[in-house]
Amino acid sequence: MPAEQLTGTTPMIPPKHGIARVAMAVLCSLALQAHAASLADLMTQVPPPPGDAVSAMNAMQDEQIIEPAYVAFAQKIADERAAISALNGGALPPTTEPLEQAATASAGEQAIAREFNTYLTTHSGKDDPRAALGKRTRWVKKAMGDRQIGITKKLQPCSDSCQNAAVAASNQKLLLQREKTLSTELEMWNALFGDWKKTHMPVVVTAQQRLDAHADAAQTESGRAVIARYRAAMLNEISLLFSITDSAIRRAVAIEHGLDGSEPDSISGATRKTSAKPQS
Repeated sequence: MPAEQLTGTTPMIPPKHGIARVAMAVLCSLALQAHAASLADLMTQVPPPPGDAVSAMNAMQDEQIIEPAYVAFAQKIADERAAISALNGGALPPTTEPLEQAATASAGEQAIAREFNTYLTTHSGKDDPRAALGKRTRWVKKAMGDRQIGITKKLQPCSDSCQNAAVAASNQKLLLQREKTLSTELEMWNALFGDWKKTHMPVVVTAQQRLDAHADAAQTESGRAVIARYRAAMLNEISLLFSITDSAIRRAVAIEHGLDGSEPDSISGATRKTSAKPQS
């Protein structure tokens, strides 16, 4: 005898359209992930470099940047990265390889793939954003770093309560020169930040517009993968802008402690081309 007859209960049969509704809910969730955040809005929220040495010093503690706006934005980057990963099936997609346009793909998916491939074509080689920004940041670090190292080398050893009036006066003059040079460098970092944001914001805005125009691509797994790749590339653009602020803070703190040339390349801006030479 069936169990329901023994107990007098009605078997739990899923509603006729239950499975379809669950599937639709999953698709809607994935679609929301595809539009989890406006890339353009995210780029406008990138905190700029500090405007003075005091702000830079207050932004860092124990080699960690603790400035609230910086920390909050870093979390937004992490959240967006997680959303992209989920959209791509649990892993971040590559952003330097062109997408194949399957003939069976939807019109929206093909359109996004074309836009992504166009982005790669126009932002490769010397125009690759990471390479281009790296070149500019190294120039700032090297040019201004050489001045700071020169100042540090001229400082004469003397305790905080220096009793040698001549040495104290000389050091004080050099420390003022250090602050003036740092102020100039921070102006350069902010100018670089503003210029990079101005020239790269249109790229991110265009990407957002294209993704919004072809939102239907998120209905398929392959379409979500294409969206994820384009979003990941734009997140890289946003992260590069954010890296200017990061570099400015770390540089300012290092300078306040006195650059002497022993700093890592990420601080000094030095390039070690010898490592690229073939071994004999």
